[in-house]
Amino acid sequence: MTEPKSELGQHTITVTVNGEQHHLTAPLSITDFLDGAGYPAEAVSVSVGDQVVPQDDWSTYALTDGLSLRVVTLTPGG
Repeated sequence: MTEPKSELGQHTITVTVNGEQHHLTAPLSITDFLDGAGYPAEAVSVSVGDQVVPQDDWSTYALTDGLSLRVVTLTPGG
């Protein structure tokens, strides 16, 4: 079963971030999600499943339905 799509090709996806489900409008990149959620891109690390996603790939990494992300805020002196 596919999600209904709007005229602009947008549709709703469900992504789990740090164990919490989010219903988002796709297409959406990691960068788009972080910006919208208020995460400071310069101070976080992102993994999808067990794989860390390099920051250089965030703007082109398209979030898809059912993905599980972990966003970790980096703390100086940690």
